[in-house]
Amino acid sequence: MFCPNCGKELNLTGRFCEHCGYNMSKDLEEAAANKSAAESNANESASQTNPAFTGNAPVNGSMPTGSAPKKQRNNKVLIPIIAAVAVIAILAVSIITYVFFVPKKVNLTNYVDKVTFEGFDTRGTADIKVNEKQLKKDLAKKLKKPKASDFTKGKKDYDDILDGLQGILDSVTDESSYAEILMDSVSFSIDPSSDLSNGDTVKLVIKYDNEVAKKFGIKFTKDEKSYKVKGLKDLQKVDPFDGVSLSVEGVSPYLSVSIVSNNSTFSEYDYNIENEAEHYAKGDKVTVYVNNETLESAEEEYGYKFKTNSKDFTLDKVPEYVSSLSQLSDDDNKKLQNQAKDVVEAYLAQEDDYFEASDLKYVGSYLLYSKEIGNDSYYGDSNDYYCVFSAKVTNNKHSKTVYFPVLFKDINKCGEDEVIYEEYNERIPGSSEVGDYYISGYTKIKKMYNELIGSNKAGFTIDATDGLK
Repeated sequence: MFCPNCGKELNLTGRFCEHCGYNMSKDLEEAAANKSAAESNANESASQTNPAFTGNAPVNGSMPTGSAPKKQRNNKVLIPIIAAVAVIAILAVSIITYVFFVPKKVNLTNYVDKVTFEGFDTRGTADIKVNEKQLKKDLAKKLKKPKASDFTKGKKDYDDILDGLQGILDSVTDESSYAEILMDSVSFSIDPSSDLSNGDTVKLVIKYDNEVAKKFGIKFTKDEKSYKVKGLKDLQKVDPFDGVSLSVEGVSPYLSVSIVSNNSTFSEYDYNIENEAEHYAKGDKVTVYVNNETLESAEEEYGYKFKTNSKDFTLDKVPEYVSSLSQLSDDDNKKLQNQAKDVVEAYLAQEDDYFEASDLKYVGSYLLYSKEIGNDSYYGDSNDYYCVFSAKVTNNKHSKTVYFPVLFKDINKCGEDEVIYEEYNERIPGSSEVGDYYISGYTKIKKMYNELIGSNKAGFTIDATDGLK
């Protein structure tokens, strides 16, 4: 058949001329109508017969006299011609029906080149390779050019594929571009595609929309296909807490902790503290765990299988506020006493012009430990420690024994390490009269106790050495 518009021979692969794009729908309908009329005329000619004889039959085989008999038409020639015309008509109708109305089948399974497996056993992944280039090429050959009206009949709304398709169909002339539009309705995947182990079975999953494909004269099909997982590497068992420790700051029960990692692979950001608190105390257990993101990446990227995902750290050797005098060792007492003695001697040296002092010696100690310690809202002193010295003070021939308390604040210890104090007070509390001069300190232990210790019983627990209670 030749195009009525440009005159070029056609392959009958669509309703439009592949050379000039002329719409041949009316011409094809007229051609089909002409062929049907020809077939009807042929059938009418074949049905005609010779005229019948009239009168009596001849006797003894003799012909009647009068007119000569008419020559009979040769039906043996007409019958094969009529049959050939009918067959051609049927074939033409079949070809037209096949070309224009029967969708071309495309088995999408044939375009899956291979399925590969990567990673490590129990954490493997599957990847599928599709020959999209060949699929696009084959679709371009088989599809028919659709009309925009094929998609605007309101039967179904194809949000992803057909949005704005009216303009695309009007402007696209390359069949490969139509193939790309059609391929947007197809997806290939493997199920499951992650957390795979050697020996697992996965399935090929192909999804498509034959409602869309039908507009292009295509019908998609697929085969059920499955694959055995193999070739995944073995996971290496490691301890993620090698080189991981806790950094502790502050004094119990107001400790703060942070994670320190000297691991060559993982940093402190790969770990978390479970139920992290604002403050910790000595003896508390702190649980550190590997976060989920690190856990997954370690197995997938490095092939590590962790021996454990968490570890408990006990806060044992940490600084703590001293709550009783018994916690102080001999070395601790000596350290505090030496510092207190220096404070008292410095004061006596300043007052040397007004009195004389002699027989300076250590008398004992007081410890006040806050009852509110451990309460997050409490910001006062955790403990007060008084180290008391005495001396014989003389002024204008009057002599008295004076007690000099030196205050240390927030003393604390870490295990067997020596005691630490955050500050000490160089100003000695109290005031006592000796002769005609007033001096810092107390001449009576009871008064010193009441002012410094007894008045604070409501908020502190009290501990004192013998002789000062």
